[in-house]
Amino acid sequence: MLVDDDELLLHVTTRALSREGMVVAGFCNPLTARSAILREPPDLVLTDFEMPGLDGVALARDARASLGDGCPPFVLWTGSRERLPREAPALLDAVIDKPCRPGRLVTVLRALGSPRAVTQSGVRGPLVRAKAGEVAR
Repeated sequence: MLVDDDELLLHVTTRALSREGMVVAGFCNPLTARSAILREPPDLVLTDFEMPGLDGVALARDARASLGDGCPPFVLWTGSRERLPREAPALLDAVIDKPCRPGRLVTVLRALGSPRAVTQSGVRGPLVRAKAGEVAR
């Protein structure tokens, strides 16, 4: 699942990820995305940070509180890393700085491994941080 209030970026990123073989459900409205996540959790959520109505960290917080061990991994991509709340690292599986090339984005998403294995074991995946399109562990 991809959540971003920028419709053009949502469209371009959805196409890029789809070309890499990923099935992507895109949402411009984070409140609608939250409902979809709670109704049928996706394998992974890639979300923008600053969005009207509900930011990406709050989206992760709500999903984790409601779904517990069944919560999918959350990857936050943002141009505002300095504004992230202190609780963000505990809620997120990865943080990626915008702009990020599609190939690097795919690398980070694949680095999280199998979301189903992660949620079944109750252990969250590795924290992967990417700055300016670079992947670091």
